[in-house]
Amino acid sequence: MPGETLSWRGSKSSSPLLVSDVLDEDMAVEIDPEILAVRAAMAAHTGPFDIMALPPADGRRLIDAAAQILNDGQPEVAAVEDHDVGGMRVRVYTPRDVRSDGWLYYLHGGGWFACSVDTHDRMLRMLSE
Repeated sequence: MPGETLSWRGSKSSSPLLVSDVLDEDMAVEIDPEILAVRAAMAAHTGPFDIMALPPADGRRLIDAAAQILNDGQPEVAAVEDHDVGGMRVRVYTPRDVRSDGWLYYLHGGGWFACSVDTHDRMLRMLSE
């Protein structure tokens, strides 16, 4: 789907979605066609929505539903354990081939609004391997 465009806040554009649509013209960058394709697939999965116009709970629900397609064909890992650490969900991945005693800590910067250990499961499985 490279070359297709997405709408931002209901406006259609003949060029790819630009960061300037959200930020500032001086900071504009074209978004990679692969990212546009993923975003288009996510929108096709849930239907398009304007995250800025929704109540937070509805936005989280739609983002979680849209992100489900990112977890198709998850890589196998040796173990996945969910924990509660002070009210925060934490997921520990154990790779199939443990090569060191090192750890990787991934902290998602979703502003305490969107995404979760579930929306990023595939990526974190890949990182653990």
